[in-house]
Amino acid sequence: MASPVALYASLRAASGQEARLPADPALVLGALWDLPLPVVGALVLDRPALGVLVEREGGGVAGIVACRVRSGQEVLHALATPASPAPKGDLAVFHGTGRSLLGVVDDWLLVSNDEPALRATGLYVARTLARRALGPEPVVLDVGSAALRGPLDRALRVPWQQTRDRLLKLAADMQAAQGRPADFGDPSAILAKADTNVTALLTTLANTDRLRLTVTPSEKELELVLELEPTPGSGVEGAVLALAPVPIEPILSLPAEAELAILTRLSARDLGLGEGALGAATDGMLGTSGSVTALAVLPGPGVVARYRVSSRTEAEKGLAELVRTVGAAPAGAAFGPAFGKARTTTVSVPALRATARRVQLPWLRPAASKPAKPAELVDFLALVGSDDVFVAVTENDASGLITRVAEPPAAEQLGKDPELRALLSRHAGASTLMLANLGTIFRASRPATGLLTWGRRERRAHASLALSPGALELAGGLLAR
Repeated sequence: MASPVALYASLRAASGQEARLPADPALVLGALWDLPLPVVGALVLDRPALGVLVEREGGGVAGIVACRVRSGQEVLHALATPASPAPKGDLAVFHGTGRSLLGVVDDWLLVSNDEPALRATGLYVARTLARRALGPEPVVLDVGSAALRGPLDRALRVPWQQTRDRLLKLAADMQAAQGRPADFGDPSAILAKADTNVTALLTTLANTDRLRLTVTPSEKELELVLELEPTPGSGVEGAVLALAPVPIEPILSLPAEAELAILTRLSARDLGLGEGALGAATDGMLGTSGSVTALAVLPGPGVVARYRVSSRTEAEKGLAELVRTVGAAPAGAAFGPAFGKARTTTVSVPALRATARRVQLPWLRPAASKPAKPAELVDFLALVGSDDVFVAVTENDASGLITRVAEPPAAEQLGKDPELRALLSRHAGASTLMLANLGTIFRASRPATGLLTWGRRERRAHASLALSPGALELAGGLLAR
């Protein structure tokens, strides 16, 4: 961390918590680490702070943080008591009044949650790590291949295996006690899916040479960037190199009131439609390699999307086949047991001078639901433009939404906001962008946005999270509650 005091000042101002947080970060650290006041006054926080994470004896992770102090001798005098043992070697270790363990080496104060880890790594942090040249980023966390394939792998794998086995036993005991399987949400199937995801994560880490996390605050945003450097020749490297950028223009034309906007490339497989008739029909509409897709979740609720296509003729044929396949499927077969048999038709959209294909799904309510509600419709409308397939989905009637995505007025598009356009432009080249209008979702008093991106920079996977000052202020307010 290049300058803790500068980082703290940026975050304190951006979060809108000046009235709640002291101006001096030393007071915050003193409270967190239970430091005596003379030690708090000795902290030098305009110089770099350092730290490491190491594997604890018996499992788990220990952290060691090092801060410069005005004088190591001054801190030793403040921490020492008549009952303190005499320091052994160059590292003096003290038990704080709280859970923190404190160490002093030269003009460094060390703080840890584990004494063996502190004694094993304290000198390395203060005398070796401290000599490394710092990059331009305010905060950097580096994880090398040895840690990824050893301690970090064990820190994730062992707790997950213990949790999985405990939950499987709990599910089996509950089924035995009730004498029947679960009414819905088979626990074993859910855990199997979770196990697959955790295994995929661990495989990724095992085929990664380096992880690097940076935090950079500015007047415009707080940005967190995670970069993954895959092992050459591994399957992870192949997946990273396959990440292709998407153009940002489609997301700029989505409705401005979108609570969530997503830009990515989707195929039938990505949509979970598999290899059956629905998947084949979707491939016919979007292409087997997928389509650049811009999707927005609107208040109401409603969803609109536009899918970029390379051939209007093929897209129209694919859409017709998709609607026919859905219409021919038995009730519950296409979209699950919550829906009845689909009704399909065509409908004129005068505002667009076009004809859309409609799929209406009766939304079935359980007979025992109280208060009793009649079945409602989920309405899908889709039409093919010159370069895109436009889709609108909402309850009962999507006619009003289809025009919002097919021909949105310029003044009602996301791109009308110059700051939002600039934010998205700064992250051009990503494979996926997810923009959340947090101000609308949480009814905040000022604009608040969060942008999550994923893609590739040269041969490295690159993920970033950018939070606007309004989003930081919103987060600070929620935490303060």
